[in-house]
Amino acid sequence: MSGINSVTVLDFTRSYVTFFTTPAQGGNIARIQVDATCSVDGWGDNGQPGRFHLIAPCRSEHMYLDGQLFQMPNYEFCGIFTDDDLVLLRTHWTSDQESPEIARATDRFDQVAIDRVDMHAERLFTTEDIVDATLANRRLVARTRLTDPGSGSTAVLEYPIKTMNVTTSPLQFQVDTGPIIVPRFDAAEQPPIGRFDIAHIVYCAEDRAEFILRRPHDVGQRDGRPVQVTDYSELRFETADNEIWGEAT
Repeated sequence: MSGINSVTVLDFTRSYVTFFTTPAQGGNIARIQVDATCSVDGWGDNGQPGRFHLIAPCRSEHMYLDGQLFQMPNYEFCGIFTDDDLVLLRTHWTSDQESPEIARATDRFDQVAIDRVDMHAERLFTTEDIVDATLANRRLVARTRLTDPGSGSTAVLEYPIKTMNVTTSPLQFQVDTGPIIVPRFDAAEQPPIGRFDIAHIVYCAEDRAEFILRRPHDVGQRDGRPVQVTDYSELRFETADNEIWGEAT
């Protein structure tokens, strides 16, 4: 392999957010895998960098019953967590029922634990390195750096590459993966935990990234009023710095 720089990256297969509900909430303990993280300059406590964790989505359910477990109408449940704060996101059949639930972690749950496990990884500097690592079935983790042109603030998105496309002749690669979280630098009126879009990312070069954002959009009308659903419906193009890392061999 040409050019190796070894560091640790997040092992997403072994990193979890676990929340413990109170006895009044049922006393359930939910362990959910981390899907992606994002660190943003100045978005933590006292102007420190903030690190945010997107959990894998699940479906709304009744707990520990003998009968039907899926709730109907059903909705998707996911959330973004820091050590202190959270936002819970519920995606319903129509968007009019949706609103982010922002809270302090200890106000919403009895306890929240974020368990991060690292793995050793090697920087894949060339397209040949990336293609070889992909075809060898090595776990791949990417980091995408974005800079807000207004404030100069930097965000680092870290995420596992679940879908990688390659060709061997010519040597090419294209990342197409998600879900991840992308900061909204234009949402300063919101608390930091509420300044993110859920997105998928695609790119085939190290200096740019294309996102498709999960946003409400019109799908028709009912009683003369628009009907909206939340889906991946809005594009965002960014100058970026993309790094791809393969688990160390």
